[in-house]
Amino acid sequence: MTFPLIEQCQPIGYVVKPYGGNGTVIVALKTIESDELAQRKYVLLDIQHKLVPFFIEECFCKNNNVYLKFSDIHSVDDAETIAGMRMYIEQTDDVENDDDHDLVSYTLFNAAHVEVGEITSVLEYPMQLLLEVETAENTHILIPLVDEWIVEIDEQKRSITMNIPEGLLGLNE
Repeated sequence: MTFPLIEQCQPIGYVVKPYGGNGTVIVALKTIESDELAQRKYVLLDIQHKLVPFFIEECFCKNNNVYLKFSDIHSVDDAETIAGMRMYIEQTDDVENDDDHDLVSYTLFNAAHVEVGEITSVLEYPMQLLLEVETAENTHILIPLVDEWIVEIDEQKRSITMNIPEGLLGLNE
């Protein structure tokens, strides 16, 4: 069996932490739903910048969490070794690629349409994406990318308008 290269894959989320004593882990999904994941035989984990296949024994949801049991992970200690690792699947036409990195070089505006700055990168952390923004004063600030804060994304103007909570921009000073 051959496995795809990273160029042929897309990130789908992260292993969050162990759950229980048998090696089951909680995962955070970003680009696919749990029922799509349950139909897969394996996911690929990024281990030292190499994709390693982990075969899925069981996938289930409980209390708004997604749980995975891998065939080679049998204990809490095993599960802790993969906590925080990115999960990938092979890129297919039926999986939507929700790539937030397309926002790089967009101009960020607040809800009052005042320019905040240019987005220089999208930083991925477990459970949170952050926009790194370079302001007109050449300072860099971090803004959480929260769906509820997005007012508009204009692809033609390459701009994003967000309802940034009052005081958040001042935290970076």
